[in-house]
Amino acid sequence: MTYCPHCTERLTKPTKVCPHCKKLIDLSLHAALYQPGETSKLNRRALRKIWMAEHSHIITPILTFISGCIVGGIALFFYSQQSFVDERQSYATQIDSLKTVIESQEAAAGSLNDGFAHQLAGKDTIIVVLEEQRETLSKMLSFTARLARNSTISADSSEAQYFRRNFRYLETQMEQQQEKLDKTGHKAKELNNLASIPQLLK
Repeated sequence: MTYCPHCTERLTKPTKVCPHCKKLIDLSLHAALYQPGETSKLNRRALRKIWMAEHSHIITPILTFISGCIVGGIALFFYSQQSFVDERQSYATQIDSLKTVIESQEAAAGSLNDGFAHQLAGKDTIIVVLEEQRETLSKMLSFTARLARNSTISADSSEAQYFRRNFRYLETQMEQQQEKLDKTGHKAKELNNLASIPQLLK
């Protein structure tokens, strides 16, 4: 039968620490408490060993918890670092894809702008040619009005030859202007005739 030397409680199984008073049962460490030849001073190393043995049931879980926290913190740190690297790589990939999309859209917008600029330039050319035709038609009508007012002019007179030369010149101008207009691909919605010419000149 074994009893605790401190609290004299019965010990049911072999152990180093009493389950009742939590004192160290191994008295060999107590024998080393006092330094040889100096009974007034305690051996601090032996005292620490006794304290550690008596409180091992508290210290061991605490040290295990602290060690787990340290290991977990290190693992979490490296995991967060790896996650940050992966996320940054993902963002870089997304940024590159967005840059590609933006560049393609800018290129498409540039081609559209060029197309619009070309169309506007073509429309400006058409407007200039139409204005020239309008001016030519105005001159032809003016000459026709003058010829109508001078109905007594003979066909062989110098004034009649003047009118013919001007009409030939205006007809040539009109043909050249029509050639320019044909090159632009412009198609008039309606043909101009003697009935529509006064409306065109308004």
